[in-house]
Amino acid sequence: MCELGQSKVISITLHMARGRQTSCYGKKESRAFLGKYLNNPRVPWRHKRREMLAIAGIIPVSKWLAKIKQRSDVSCRLCKKAREQHGASTGNLPEETYGHINSAFCGGMATTVMAAHHFIWRHLCASMQTAQTPTSNFASQVCHT
Repeated sequence: MCELGQSKVISITLHMARGRQTSCYGKKESRAFLGKYLNNPRVPWRHKRREMLAIAGIIPVSKWLAKIKQRSDVSCRLCKKAREQHGASTGNLPEETYGHINSAFCGGMATTVMAAHHFIWRHLCASMQTAQTPTSNFASQVCHT
């Protein structure tokens, strides 16, 4: 894990790729944060490359591949596979975009995204519990321990 926090970078990248301002950062702060992240020598090149591709909007997902005429169908392949495994209808599938795949709305990625979310939440709770003072009970109230 990088010192700047991979989940924060992904969140900011998703908002910037969609042309939106993040909820807690303005456009200047988001760009400054990403600049710090991309210039950090401790961040592996593959992480930097993935973020640059996302910001540029050229991650090889179905929607982009259809844009450059390499695919005709823009529906999410992961959702289709998940629906087929559950015996559900494969009609009316969502578009396969970077944002869709990195969200819990993607049927094929929901388990992975939720597992990552729960891992981060447990790590955050453990960090708060170790950092709290003996008179504080904030972490126990928030983390339901």
